[in-house]
Amino acid sequence: MHSSSQRFVRFLIEQGALIRPEGPLHGGKRSPYMINFGVCSTGPILEVFGAAYDEKSMELGGIQVYFGPAYKGVFIASAITSFVWKRHQRDVGFASSRKEVKDHGEGGLLLGASIRTRCVCIVDDVLTEGDSLRAAAQFVESEGGVLVGCVVGFDRQERARCSQKSVREELSRELNVPVLAIASLNDLEVVLSHRGDPVAVPYYGMLSDIRRYKSQYCVT
Repeated sequence: MHSSSQRFVRFLIEQGALIRPEGPLHGGKRSPYMINFGVCSTGPILEVFGAAYDEKSMELGGIQVYFGPAYKGVFIASAITSFVWKRHQRDVGFASSRKEVKDHGEGGLLLGASIRTRCVCIVDDVLTEGDSLRAAAQFVESEGGVLVGCVVGFDRQERARCSQKSVREELSRELNVPVLAIASLNDLEVVLSHRGDPVAVPYYGMLSDIRRYKSQYCVT
């Protein structure tokens, strides 16, 4: 029997999101695996995303705007707000930021709902080094938003650069808010360890490489 976090990982694998990267990760490390949320691009899949992120973000409470960093965070934030309205009839906003300032039309960097004086939850796909969340937190602060926490879909459990703690733990300390994950590398390891699971079978050869990587670069 899988836990909810392991079911989420299994769902991602079913969509083809688990792949071997062709090049190094952000930060230069070579990894035997990658979770690519970019392949998750249909209505039914986004419904599952909305439900999973909504359930996890309930641990924060009081959220008025979901902020998704460009690019994958944008569709995640919109999926959550749609689900929250459909399931709870609660009207929350979603927002993002442009990569470059727009100098015509409405101008500026902010896309979507205003975040000024509003309680904001940052949502993103995969947590590796944490740079995307740090930049998003700085942007939320610069726009006058009140950051209440962050939720990521998958935590790679990477070790922080100058600490024996995980990137997620260090981020939570730096930002002074909870940083939550729907699923993690531990969940992926459990799912791939289930012999006979048709979803896991094609990836059995990846498991030993993942475990070696985990022992070298990750916090258990």
